[in-house]
Amino acid sequence: MRAWLKPPRSLLLILFLLTLVSVSAVGRSGWKLLDQERIVETQHAQECLELAGDQTAARCRIDADPEAIAVALRNLVDNALKYSPNHPTVWVEWGIEGQHVAIRVRDRGAGIAQDERKAIFRKFVRGTAAANVKGSGVGVAMVRHIVAAHGGEITVESEPGAGSTFTMLLPAQSAS
Repeated sequence: MRAWLKPPRSLLLILFLLTLVSVSAVGRSGWKLLDQERIVETQHAQECLELAGDQTAARCRIDADPEAIAVALRNLVDNALKYSPNHPTVWVEWGIEGQHVAIRVRDRGAGIAQDERKAIFRKFVRGTAAANVKGSGVGVAMVRHIVAAHGGEITVESEPGAGSTFTMLLPAQSAS
């Protein structure tokens, strides 16, 4: 019987950094029009997810690299689960905000102190709630980089002990 080893954190860190570089280098050549169903399909297999969105938003699309957006969404969902061990339901919501598609990942976890909210988007920075949770401090920075490469922005709303909502705002494309 062969035993599978968990990759060391250093290898995972290298893979994360390669993802950052590849999103910048590829540009728009591999991008596709993605709708709500396509974006959340990689996350739907997890039973803990609650998916929501209105009909108008469901018809809206983004022009994006599908793999990069999947990595960003998966990272936010994984973090939501990791920091919410006592409340394992995570909500993924899809909506329209002005000229942007808003993809929100909401949890009822540990939350993030106000003075740490900007810093967690930098590489290798982790909030105080992360002290006893495994991680490298590159995940949210990677999400910020992916979203910025798509012409969007990411925000966080949070209160310690009340959970967090991360919102990816990506330029909307007209549905055809």
